[in-house]
Amino acid sequence: MNRILFSTLAAGAFAATSLFSSAQAVTLGSEIILGNNGNVTIEERFEPFIISEDSFDGLRVEEGVGEYIVTNHGDAGIAGFAISNDSWGLPWVEYLDEGQGWWNATMTNAETWDSDTIYFADESSISLSSLGSWEQLFPDEFAGYVFWNYGMEDPIASGETRGGFFFGGLPFSDFVAFDSSGMVIDQSSQIPEPASLALLGIGLVGLGYARRRRVA
Repeated sequence: MNRILFSTLAAGAFAATSLFSSAQAVTLGSEIILGNNGNVTIEERFEPFIISEDSFDGLRVEEGVGEYIVTNHGDAGIAGFAISNDSWGLPWVEYLDEGQGWWNATMTNAETWDSDTIYFADESSISLSSLGSWEQLFPDEFAGYVFWNYGMEDPIASGETRGGFFFGGLPFSDFVAFDSSGMVIDQSSQIPEPASLALLGIGLVGLGYARRRRVA
């Protein structure tokens, strides 16, 4: 039941940002969380981070991609995720990658959890309360989102790795992965936030640009 959390920061890549070469790709880092019983790995990535020279405003960020890579180590296919959000904001819905296609999302909280039901493509359904009580899964959290496979795309099968989930995200969110029968495959806490790495990178660009102006 031990949750393993580790983070690697590409220090050499950070140092390279001071050089500001044109179209320079910098990988900011990777953080990996294993579920409590090791059935799910969620890896956060932010790469590539592209810095380019521009004749008008000096340095700019051309591209930055943050995503979660999900690997299923369990026996059952992952048909959905319940993820805490702790606000009524939109980031989880907005940033579920459209490339995942046939996944749906709904918002929930402690008051609606017991009455919420989700439906799969084969017309089967589960009540969210079958996953456990809100208090058990999301202690001290106000709100959350549920994502589930509702169309033609298969669940994340045993042994499969699939990317493109939860772009942007919110920091330190609890999550529960479940199958189409409502059985919990794995759960953990404190999903990292790719967007924070993006902001860090942009801050580095700003510092470098300010230094260039002082030197000039």
